Amino acid sequence: MSVINTYVKALASAVDASEAQKILEDLEKFKTIFSRELKKYLSSPIISLEDKFNLLEEIAQKLSLHKKFLNFLKLLVKYGKISFFEKMYRELRDILLLKQGKVEVDITVAREIKEETLNEIKEKVRKLTGKELIPYIKIDPEIVGGVYIKIRNTICDATIKGYLNDLQKRILEG
Repeated sequence: MSVINTYVKALASAVDASEAQKILEDLEKFKTIFSRELKKYLSSPIISLEDKFNLLEEIAQKLSLHKKFLNFLKLLVKYGKISFFEKMYRELRDILLLKQGKVEVDITVAREIKEETLNEIKEKVRKLTGKELIPYIKIDPEIVGGVYIKIRNTICDATIKGYLNDLQKRILEG
């Protein structure tokens, strides 16, 4: 398990489903203010841990951050892992959404499709995942036709471009 996963899973296991939305909102708020300067300050060995914690407390008060999220940030600072925050963001976001029974889905099609067809695709994906979908629809003419679906780390490539690439690979391999 990577360092990132260790901290992300620790926070996720401490958060129950009723707190997940608030923590998710806090994650988004903190991401918007997490500048290079803030990262340098919180990572600096010259600045005392007390001063770093005081700043985090101030930020937490101004942004109305949940105590568990604040404690998570303090742990990252205390153990010198705050520089990994941006990498933790995506994984933590996914886990918090899952706790709420939701999942983000990227759906790519070659051109505008009928709403009815899009709803059929979304319904099939919803049944497959058993989760409420947060769909992101993209149009990419390069896929030629079909649909490309990405759910977290799982990809379903039902595109003509994907089929042709597979066919080419099989022909070249003999």
